[in-house]
Amino acid sequence: MKYLYSIIFLSCCFCTAFAQKEFKVSGKGNIDVAFTYNDPSSYFSFPKEKCLPMQVVNHNFSQEFREENGINNLSSAAVRLRAWTVMGDLMMTPIFTYSLNKEYLKGEKEIVGFNIISKYKDLVKRYNAVRPISFSAVVGMGLNPEDKMQFGAYAFFNIKSNDVIISAQEKMPYAAPTSYTWGEMMIMVEGDYAERYSFRIPAAFSPSDEGKDKLAKAISKTERIATFSWAKIDNVQVRARYPTTGNIYIQIKWPLLEIDKIYELYKKYESGEEKPPSEEIDEEVKNKNISTYNKDDEWSQAVQAPVSITLDKDFNNTVTEEGVIKISGNVTGPKSLIKEGKIIAEGYEQTFSIDESGNFTAQLVLKSGINNIKVTVQQKELPQKITLSREPVDLRATLTWNTSGSDIDLYITDPDGFVCNYQNKTTSNMQLDVDNTRAFGPENIYVTKVKKGNYNIAVENYSNAVGTEATVYVFVNEQLKKVHKVIFTSARQRINIGTYSF
Repeated sequence: MKYLYSIIFLSCCFCTAFAQKEFKVSGKGNIDVAFTYNDPSSYFSFPKEKCLPMQVVNHNFSQEFREENGINNLSSAAVRLRAWTVMGDLMMTPIFTYSLNKEYLKGEKEIVGFNIISKYKDLVKRYNAVRPISFSAVVGMGLNPEDKMQFGAYAFFNIKSNDVIISAQEKMPYAAPTSYTWGEMMIMVEGDYAERYSFRIPAAFSPSDEGKDKLAKAISKTERIATFSWAKIDNVQVRARYPTTGNIYIQIKWPLLEIDKIYELYKKYESGEEKPPSEEIDEEVKNKNISTYNKDDEWSQAVQAPVSITLDKDFNNTVTEEGVIKISGNVTGPKSLIKEGKIIAEGYEQTFSIDESGNFTAQLVLKSGINNIKVTVQQKELPQKITLSREPVDLRATLTWNTSGSDIDLYITDPDGFVCNYQNKTTSNMQLDVDNTRAFGPENIYVTKVKKGNYNIAVENYSNAVGTEATVYVFVNEQLKKVHKVIFTSARQRINIGTYSF
């Protein structure tokens, strides 16, 4: 696997674009600082006064520093470091968050322009899925920068790839603190005059607790952080502000071969050597009469074949005096997935069957006044606005169920003991206006003017459809009061739904 590396330096003496910066920490001994590249503020929430801007600077320290600059694959980024001590041990939580460059990505051999490949959805998905393989860094900062003699020092912190949290343009994740030996994570420059221009790279750190007390004290006494610091020479002389080179070294590894592959696929699509998944999908949907198709490739885009609904009679913007109307029509589309549809009515839903020719018939219960209805099959919706010109009723119960070839019956018993059901469809003030004996429902009983007392509602498994779930929607004064759901566990089982008092 090939990678790209980045060497980034916080501008100091060599760049006038960013001034030297200094700020007070939120609490003594609590280091919390962010190094930012370009402007990550849209996804990186952090106080601007504690952000140290970065820019790329060329330095010739070693071959490791002269690797090609992989920062170009980012449009912006931020490195946040928290460091503190607990009982003399160093604790750190490093986080790296970034936004991918949406102009181009650089691979090992190719440069992939986003606008060029954006006509192919699978290539856009590949592009957006590119992530750094790993991230590591060394960040430098001045601790107590104006303290020339006692606790002032310039410190380098080593951020190792296994310890950093990487986040792609998201809210900053929580990072659990980890304890380390001091020598592998922190170096403090304060004594050797010859080292004043030397930037520390990862190889300079070693697992050791040598100088632990001095390092722990430097952090625990930290009240201010800056891009510079005074440093002592031989514990006597005080030399000028440190450093005159960069403040942060970053190493990012990218999956270069995968980036190159995006451009290679683009060239094959353009030349006709290979078909993009979208074209393959269109052919498969057409030839196999299926609704959805996924190429055996995680980058392809699933598609939905079109579904069309046609009604034998258009009820939209019509007025009727019938409380139950018949809706019928035809559905065209992939036969494998248009076996059932659904009517979403005012306050309730019901399913209907579609035969092999795409034909369907359903009965629809209306409430008094305006009814906004949707006939739906898969994702296709056909709206209908129907007005029932009838006085509102006091009580109504509408029954639907979830199985075909089954017959579920609805019962309402009034305060005087009169029962309204399929055997007795009309009483003095109750009426069963639809009795479905085949599948899904509906059945509907309404009470024009209720009597004082209790109305008991029940359902019965007339066709022995064990396992069927029945749903009863209860309306009071044409407003949905409650939805009851029951499952039949035995043949000819009758279940009391509820009692409504008036």
